[in-house]
Amino acid sequence: MTKPPAPPPRSPAPRRLPPRYPLLQNEPVVPTVVWVGRIEPLKDLHTLIRAFQLVRDELPDARLRLAGPVPEHAEAYAQSCHALVDRLGLRDSVDFTGPVANSRKAYAAGHVVALPGTAERIPYTVIEAMMCGRPTVSSDVGGVAEAVGEAGLVVAPGNPVAFAAACTDLLTDPQRRRELGAAARRRALAHFTTGKMLPVYEQLYRDVRAHGAQGAPLPRRAAHGLQHVR
Repeated sequence: MTKPPAPPPRSPAPRRLPPRYPLLQNEPVVPTVVWVGRIEPLKDLHTLIRAFQLVRDELPDARLRLAGPVPEHAEAYAQSCHALVDRLGLRDSVDFTGPVANSRKAYAAGHVVALPGTAERIPYTVIEAMMCGRPTVSSDVGGVAEAVGEAGLVVAPGNPVAFAAACTDLLTDPQRRRELGAAARRRALAHFTTGKMLPVYEQLYRDVRAHGAQGAPLPRRAAHGLQHVR
């Protein structure tokens, strides 16, 4: 009697890497708003700086930390941001920290992570901050509201009054900060890990391949998904 072939050797279990954005446990002493990104016009830092002036009216000790590089095409815009800070008398409370090697360290320096802007597809800064358990205040553009859900504050773009009110609300309410930060981390882990997102993209590509070649309308989930990957 012929013996059945031996089963192929089992592949070793993949090594689990430590999370890139583990939960931040502590907050700074001074009330601080943090922004991370490239300093360029689409990021609308003018709105954030003007909003921060209003925050300072309520919280004189508050600080704003702006972390990120200046692209060559945006040097004039960066200079305009510095000029606005000087014009509003905020030089002693606004820090331009330059590029950061680890965005988590930048988020750790603040109580609230801000994302103003006039355009945003997938808001990576917000998702990273959510992973760290930091509450966010964002402009309602692109895919921001969909990413944040009920786990952060979203306001109309270009509105420094609304942006300031949202930041001040979180800076002055530790319990709400903790609750929103915890909800943000739960949402990020539920929707935005590699293990969660890869199957979604794989299904998206299958839908496109199955329907696109025939000229048929895409399923709603695929058409919706393409809005955020183009």
